[in-house]
Amino acid sequence: MWRCLFWIITLSCLIESQSRLLLSNQLREDFFADILSKVLQTSRPKDVLLILRDSLLDGQMNDILGKIAATTTQRVPTLYVNADRMEPEFRVSSWAMSRDLVVYIYVSGRGPDIVEGELVAEDTKRFIHNRSRSKVLVLMILRRPCHDLTKLFRAMWSKKILDVIVVEYSKLEYSDKWSTIIHRYNPFKDSHTEEPYSADVAWFTEDFPNMQGYPLIYAFTRRPPNSDIVSTSNGQELKGVDKILNEILADKMNFTGIPKIITQPIYFQIMPNGSQHGIVIDISSGKYDALLTFLPMWGNIYNNAQCDIQFSNPIHIENWCFAVPKLLAKQNFISDTAIRVLLMSILIVGIFWLCSRFMKFNPNRWHSLRIVGMMLATSFPSAPTKLHERIIFFSIVVISTYYSSMFFAELTSTNFKSNRYIQFNNLLDLINSDLTLMIQENVPDVIKINNVFENYIRKSGKKILKVSSTDICLKDLLMYQNVSCFMDENWAELIAINNIRNGETVITMTKLCCLSPPVGTIFLGGSPYIKRVNDLFLMLASGGIRDKWHREYLRNETRKSFQLKQDHVNFKYISVFYPAIYVLITGYSVSAFIFIGELIWKRFYVNLI
Repeated sequence: MWRCLFWIITLSCLIESQSRLLLSNQLREDFFADILSKVLQTSRPKDVLLILRDSLLDGQMNDILGKIAATTTQRVPTLYVNADRMEPEFRVSSWAMSRDLVVYIYVSGRGPDIVEGELVAEDTKRFIHNRSRSKVLVLMILRRPCHDLTKLFRAMWSKKILDVIVVEYSKLEYSDKWSTIIHRYNPFKDSHTEEPYSADVAWFTEDFPNMQGYPLIYAFTRRPPNSDIVSTSNGQELKGVDKILNEILADKMNFTGIPKIITQPIYFQIMPNGSQHGIVIDISSGKYDALLTFLPMWGNIYNNAQCDIQFSNPIHIENWCFAVPKLLAKQNFISDTAIRVLLMSILIVGIFWLCSRFMKFNPNRWHSLRIVGMMLATSFPSAPTKLHERIIFFSIVVISTYYSSMFFAELTSTNFKSNRYIQFNNLLDLINSDLTLMIQENVPDVIKINNVFENYIRKSGKKILKVSSTDICLKDLLMYQNVSCFMDENWAELIAINNIRNGETVITMTKLCCLSPPVGTIFLGGSPYIKRVNDLFLMLASGGIRDKWHREYLRNETRKSFQLKQDHVNFKYISVFYPAIYVLITGYSVSAFIFIGELIWKRFYVNLI
C-alpha cells in the first residue's frame, strides 16, 4: 500500500513539474513574442533578419524560435539564419532584403566572454546589410545572470554597429525565477546602462545620438574650388566649401574632427602585382572613418575595388571640360575664301570687258572700272540704247544683286571674326592638335559614356595620358602649354583667373564638356554616421546654403573685381582692334588702287584723243 502511495505521489509531482515547465515555456514564448511586437511597432522595419546561436543545443529554443518567427512573419518579410550551422565564409547577398532590423537570439549557460562577444559581433556584421544602419536586438537567454556586457558592446562598436539593445533573460541564482534586464550602450561616452524590463521601455529611435566630442578621423584632399590646402606660417590650413561643410557636421553632430591632410591624393590605384592602395582602401580598412572631400562617384572604384565603401547621397554634379592653353593662331590678312572671290571677280570682269570689246560697245561707258562699279553696285552708266547692250547690262545687274552682297559680307565677316587664338570648336580639332590629352586615372568612365569621343579617339589612334593627380596636368599646362587637361570647369576657371600674364589668362575652357557622375563623400560601408550626414547635406543643399558659400568662396579667392573688369575690357579691345585694322587697310588699299587706275585711264584716254 505504501509503495502504491509513493508511486502516486511521485507521478503527481512529475505531472505538476511538467505542467509548470510547459506553462513556463509558454509564458516565455509569449513574453518574447510580446517584445518583438513592440519593437516592430516602434522601429517599423522593412524586413527582419533572425540569427540563432544556441550553445546548449537542448531543443528548448525550437518553440521560442517558432513563436518569434511567427510574430515577425505576420508583419514583415523575415529571413532566418542559423549561425551554428553556417560556414565562416557565408555571406547573405547584399541585395537580399534591407535587413534594417536584426534579431540575434543567443542561448548559453552564461554571459559571453571576450571571444564569444567577438563572435556575436562578427556574426552580426557578417549578416547585416553593408549599405544600411541596422538596428540590432540581442535576445540573450542565459542559465546564469550576466553582470557585465561591456565587452559585447565594445565588440559590436568595433564593427561600427551603433544601434544595439540587449534583452537579458536569465535565471536568478538560487531561485527558479527569471529576470529580464534591458542593456544599452553609448559608444561615444563608453557608458553601459541597464534597467529592468517594463511595459514603458523605449526601444529604437531614429534620432542620432550626441557624439559627445568623439574623435572622427577623416581624410581631406585638395580639389579646388571645393577644397584646398595652403601652407602658412602656422602649418597647413584647410580652405574651401568642403571645410565649411565639415565644420557644420562637427557642430551639429558634436564630434571632434581630426583631419588627415593628403596633399598628393591617390584615391584608388591597382599596382602591377595586383595589390590595391589609395584613400578608398584606407577607409575600407578602418584607417579613416571617411573622406570628407566631395568626389565624383567613379564607377571603376565600385567595380574594381575589393573594399567595403559607401558614398553619401549626391547633392550636385560637376561639369568636366577640356582646359587648353591660349595659343596664338596664324594670322591671315584675308581668308582663302575672300581670295577665291577676288579671283573670280577678276575673271567675271574680264569676260564682260571682252564681250564689250567684241560687240564694239562704247569704250567710254564699258571700260573695266565701270564694269567693276556695276558689279559692286557703286556706279551705273547712262541707260544703254542698243538691245545687245541692254542684255549685257541686265546680266551684270542680275549678277551684282547676288555677288556684291556676298563679296562685302565675306570681307566684313572674315575680318571682324577674331582669330587671334586657336579655337577648338569640336573634338576633332582637339584630337588633331599637337596637345597631349591628360586625364586623371579615375576619370575614364566619363569618357566611355561619351560614345562620340571614344569613337574619335579610336579612329585617330591618339593615346590619352593618365595621371595620378590633376595637379600634374595643370603644372605642365601652365609651364609648357603643351597639354590639355580634362577637369572640373570651376577649378579650371579659378586657375585661369589666378594665372593672368600681361593682362590675359593663359588657359581657356573649351565647350567640349561632359557631366561627371554624382558627387559625394566616402564612408565605410554601413557606417553609422552616413544617414545623419546625408540628412545634413540635404538640408544645406535644398536651402541653397551650399551654393551661396560656393559663390562667396570663389569671389574671395579670385582677384579684385576691378582687375577682372579691366582684363575683360582689354580682351574686348584686342578682339576688335586687329579686325578693324585689317578692314581699314583693305578699304584704303582698294580706294587707292581705283584712284590710281582712274588717273591712268584718264591719261590713256586723253592721249588717244
